[in-house]
Amino acid sequence: MRHELVEDRTEVCTLRAAIQKAHVSTGVVKITSESRTIQLVKPLPTIQNPLEFNLNGTTIDGSRSITPASGFHINSEATNVRGVVIHSFTGYRILYEGLLSHL
Repeated sequence: MRHELVEDRTEVCTLRAAIQKAHVSTGVVKITSESRTIQLVKPLPTIQNPLEFNLNGTTIDGSRSITPASGFHINSEATNVRGVVIHSFTGYRILYEGLLSHL
């Protein structure tokens, strides 16, 4: 299954929404995006299922976060993260607590 972050006249799917949708899916879910900057105010959901992120140069900026957080909190096996710059979080850029992830 694939969830694409898209912005057009009919649909908006945020990174947060794509992760939440992936949590109710089975198997490895692919989340892709064109290059963009995402400024988070609150932490993203903890990644609990295997995901493949291919974010193609997306920047995730935590400088506006109102709570202490990590960029990605991964607690799953077989999660891949590619093509992303993560900065300005009070915690880790990627907090990894699962097995077999490829960062």
